[in-house]
Formats: sequence, C-alpha cells, structure tokens
Amino acid sequence: MSTSEVTRTIQLEKKKLLGEIEAILGSDFIKLTTLPAENIPIIRFNRQKTQNLLIGVKKYGYRLDGIFGLDLINEIEINYILSNPEYIAFSEIILQVHIEKKLELPSIANIFPNAQLLEENITHRLGMEFHLYDISTEQEIPKICHPVILGGKKLNKKFQKIGVFDDIHENNVYISTCTNRMNDKIEKIELTSGWYYSRTQPKLESLENLLKASILFQNQYRNEAFSLNLAYLLNLEKSLGITITNKVNNIRTLLAELDRIRSHLIWFENLAIILKQITLANKIHGFVKKIERENKSAFGNSTISDTILLGSVADISQTKAKNYFEFMEKISGSISRTLKKFVNLNSVKENLTGIGKISKQKAYEIGLSGPALRASGNFVDARKSNPYLSYQSGNITQKWSLVGGLNGDCYSRTKIRKSEITESMNIALELLKGLSSYVLPTAKPVTINEEHVFDPFTYTKIESPQGSLCIVFITENEKSSKKLHTIRILTPDLRNFSALSSILIGEDTRNISLILHTLDIRFPLIDL
Repeated sequence: MSTSEVTRTIQLEKKKLLGEIEAILGSDFIKLTTLPAENIPIIRFNRQKTQNLLIGVKKYGYRLDGIFGLDLINEIEINYILSNPEYIAFSEIILQVHIEKKLELPSIANIFPNAQLLEENITHRLGMEFHLYDISTEQEIPKICHPVILGGKKLNKKFQKIGVFDDIHENNVYISTCTNRMNDKIEKIELTSGWYYSRTQPKLESLENLLKASILFQNQYRNEAFSLNLAYLLNLEKSLGITITNKVNNIRTLLAELDRIRSHLIWFENLAIILKQITLANKIHGFVKKIERENKSAFGNSTISDTILLGSVADISQTKAKNYFEFMEKISGSISRTLKKFVNLNSVKENLTGIGKISKQKAYEIGLSGPALRASGNFVDARKSNPYLSYQSGNITQKWSLVGGLNGDCYSRTKIRKSEITESMNIALELLKGLSSYVLPTAKPVTINEEHVFDPFTYTKIESPQGSLCIVFITENEKSSKKLHTIRILTPDLRNFSALSSILIGEDTRNISLILHTLDIRFPLIDL
C-alpha cells in the first residue's frame, strides 16, 4: 500500500469514528474543533453523555491516555485524551466537558481502570468530585488489609537507586493489599496518590508567565529526567513556532537513545541485585560508568540531562562523534553478551517467568505504557505512532524496529529491555556515523522574553525509556496569549502505577518488588 493510500485510510477511519461519536451524542453534540498544528479533534459534550460516549469510543479500540482539568472560575473543564496508536497514526482525540463547580461528573473508572488515579488527581487539585457508579452486586468479603513496606538491606552507595529502591518509598505506604490468609494471594489493591514531593504543575500554572515557568521547570528537572526536559522543550518550541534544524534533531535523537541505553542498563543492574546476581550487577554497573564517561567527554555532562536547549542542543564535534562511534562499536558487543548471559540464567528464568503476567488485551485496556505494554504483544511506541525528531527519516528508519513479547510477565519485560538496548545502539551508531562525517552548524539557543506569544493549545508525545510521555500547554480563552492557563504532564509512571490495581491481583505478596521493578516506575514522577 502506498503512502498516500495509508494516509487516506487513516483519515477515513478517524472520520468514521467522529461520525459515530456524533451519533452517540445526538443533540448534545456541542462543538467540534480541530487544532491546526496538532490535527487533534476536540469534541465538547454534555456531562450526561459521559458514560455512553466513553463506552462507545472504547468499542473502537481507543484507550485513555490521560485526563486533565482547567479551572474556569465558574466552571471546570475536563479533557479526556484518548488514542488508538496500534492502528491509527496520530490518532489522538480529546473529549471535553464543561461542568459547574457545584455538580459532580460521572466517573469513568468502570470503563477505563486507569482513570481512577487520574480523577483523584483532579479532585485533589481542583476539588472536582467524580461519582462512581457501583456496578458490583457481590457482597464484600471481609479481608485483612495491610500496607506494602519494602524493606531489606541498604544497597551499596555505588549502585544507582531507582524504582522500588527509592529511599522515600521504602518506608512509606503507597500500596495497600488485601490478602487471602489461606494462600497469601492478593485479592484487593488500594493505591495511594498525593506524594510528599513538591508538585510541579500547580507551581507552573500559578506563575502564568512563560519565561518564569520555563526557568522553574528546567531548574527542577535539569538533573533528573532527560525525557521530561526533552518533551517540555519540544512542546515549548511547537507553541512558539520555533523551527529545528536537521542536525539539532539528529543530536537530540542520539541523546534520547543514549539516555534509553543508560536507563535500561541501570534497570538491569538493579534487577541483578534483586536476584542476588552481584557479579553481573557489578559488570553492568561498569558499562553504565563507561557510557557516562563517554557522555562527559562528548557533551560535557555524564548524565546528558542539561544538553537540550530551546531551539538548539549541545554540539558534538566530528572528532568526538567518531570517538563515540568507535567506543559504541566496541562496547555494544560486550553489553549484548552480558545481558544475554543474564537473561538465560536458569535462576533468572525461574524467578521471573509467570510472575506479574498481563494479557495483550488487558495491558492495552488498563493503560500500560512502554516496554511493559510491548512485552504483552502490543507494538505501540510513540516513535512510530507519533513520529518526532529523526526516528522516521533517512537511514535511521531502517536501523530499528519495534520489539514485543508474548507472555506479558516479568521475564518478557526483561527480554524486551534487552532487545531495546540493541535497537537503541543501532540508532546511536547510525547517527554517530553521520555526525562524524559531515559538518553542519547547530542552531543558536532561543532566549525567551516577556513578549513571546504561544499557541492556545499544544500537545507533544514522546517515548521515554519508561513509555509514552505527554505534555499539554493551554492558554487562556482559547487564543494565542503570553499567559499560560495550564500545563499538564502525563507520565508513563502514573499509567503503569495505575495498572497495578489489575496486575497485582492474584499474585503472591512476595513477588510485589519484582513486579514493581519490571514496570520501572519512577515514583517522584507519578504525581507531579
């Protein structure tokens, strides 16, 4: 099928869906607008149609990507972001409802399980109440509920601590389980939202001014989350109409894949520690340190977290690109052999196989993202479904493909990350080869000032190492403005954390740490 035929098919499928939505809404169909820069339909509807509309959209294979709300003084605006990335490229639609503050809105948690924590977040921030229809007729059987406390010996300081090793969450309650005392199986899960972290989004919104908001954001995340900083700046550039050169895109793509390699290696390092494979953990740790040293030599920063600038990026010379290419060629074989040895160990297979298993359909419906979603057989990746940077241009397209699993258990999620490291190294090698053979000037950074005006609505989705990460900017009164009305950050960590209420049911409590780790949840980014 030619490209033009593919595009036409996509347009017809979306048009058909919009027609069905209009039929569901009937006379309550209030407004349909399409954002020119995004090509995202925004459909405004009456709140009484919430349940029927969301059920209808789900039948077409759409899933919930996120919910965000805006305080409009007399009303609250709720926006549901849905997508069908497995079948339709750039498939996002936004369903929007305006509701008086004194009224409740029907919850959609019985339709999309991952909606519960998203709705709770809006309740905490805006005071909006959601009414949950109780469709269960079964009498609740009394169970003993207890918090999950992750204890154990402290790790050696030289090891990175992520996910379940986060200091704060080792000693504080964020998951409560109801367990059958006869077989020690989990029968009910309660997830806690509202962490002690300084919440970023309310601070950004209270500032209103774009310059101050960007300074706050970059100061907060410069040394913490490369992907979050990348998504923020990509959306900011889109909102300001800043054009990015090919060389800047290529270097950013390289940096994103180097970050993915590092993140997945740290993940393997920690998994090896959990499974008491300390020798292999030390070897993987050595790979991480070598990559960090090479990053520092090439870009001046070992974690590459502050290499992205508005409209630009930290440059890499031809000589340094060639040196990095030679380093990557040499180390890639060692990394592949070490990880292959690790995943093929009988003890690793025995400890991970069948644990935390989630089917293809269930993983899609409950909103899993990233390697955890692909390990269940869903070949969904924003680098393909919502192309950005240089992933779908030139020779780079031929150097990688999506990898997925079938079993959807902890072992599948482990093998997926091993394969993704190989794919990322292929992308990095292709980019480094190009950067070492031609000279192009990088663009100068853009300086934000008080007079900058940005689009009324911009939306950016990227694929972080943990999964799909979305950023939304909205100005006041649906028009171009110098003031922000809301900034919404939808992280894969929140999605995968929400999915625990389904994944942990029926599991042995002793497997919780392994399941949490294979989902790669960064707890500080759950509730920003």
